[in-house]
Amino acid sequence: MAVSPNGVQLSIWMAVFTFLTSVVIALRIWAIHLTRKNLQLHDYFVIVAHVSIRPIPTIYADLFLDQRVCYGRAELLGDF
Repeated sequence: MAVSPNGVQLSIWMAVFTFLTSVVIALRIWAIHLTRKNLQLHDYFVIVAHVSIRPIPTIYADLFLDQRVCYGRAELLGDF
């Protein structure tokens, strides 16, 4: 499997923003804990959305690192 520079850059950006999002969600939960409030429904929705979106960077990274469209053809996706 060939590794393209665009695929590596995409993987790095996705990892950075996934980490930052995790930190923000953790700080939000910590603030709710400090103020002795309960988690509300929208807090649970944010947590579920964040947990369910985590496999998607792996899917995109595989697509861009492989540089092939998944139709059996070896066409390059090109520069972005």
